[in-house]
Amino acid sequence: MESLNKKSRVEQAVHTKKILLNKAFYLIEKNGYDNVTIDQICNELGLTKGAFYHHFKSKADILKKRFKIAEGDILERYNSNLSLPPNEQLRCIFDFYVEYFQLDRLDEVKVFHKIQLDNHYKNFAVTSVFQRSVLTNIIRAGQRDGYFNKDLDCVETAKFIMTYLYGLLMEWCAYDGKLNFAASLNNFYDNYLTKLLIPK
Repeated sequence: MESLNKKSRVEQAVHTKKILLNKAFYLIEKNGYDNVTIDQICNELGLTKGAFYHHFKSKADILKKRFKIAEGDILERYNSNLSLPPNEQLRCIFDFYVEYFQLDRLDEVKVFHKIQLDNHYKNFAVTSVFQRSVLTNIIRAGQRDGYFNKDLDCVETAKFIMTYLYGLLMEWCAYDGKLNFAASLNNFYDNYLTKLLIPK
C-alpha cells in the first residue's frame, strides 16, 4: 500500500510539473515573458507558489526547460532522418532552426540570452556538447560516405556552425527581429557552408 501511495505521489508530481510547464508556455507565448508572473501562473491553475517552487527554481527555470525540450525535438528530428543521406540530414537540422526561431519567439530568445548573461553562460546551449554532437555525427557520416570534404575537422566544423547560429541569433535580437533570420541562415548554409563541406 505504501509503495502504491508513493507511486501515486510521484505520478501526481510529474502531472503537476507538466501542467505548470504547459500553462507557463501558453502565457509566455500569449503575453510575453516579462508580462507573466509566477503568481499569475499559479492562480490560473489554482496552485500555491510553494507548488511552483517545488518543481522550478524561478520563472527563468521555465524558459531553460523550454530550450531543453527544443533540444529533445532536435534529437527526434535527427533520429527520424537517419535513413537519409548525411547532406539531407544536415539540411533537416537547419530546417529545424529555421522553423523554430520565428518572430513569435523573439522576446523569448532575448530573455534567454539575458538569463544566460546573468548566469555567466552556465549550461548555455552553445557550450553544451549536445547540439554540436548531432552536427559532428552528421558531418562525420558525410565524410565517411563521400558527401563531405574529408580534410575538414568535423568537431571544429560543428563548432563553427553553432558559433554562426548563436551569433546570428544575437544579431536577430539586437535588430529586434528586423533581420530576416531564416534568409540569413539559409544564405549561410547555401553560399558558405555547403561550399566548405562539399568536396571539390
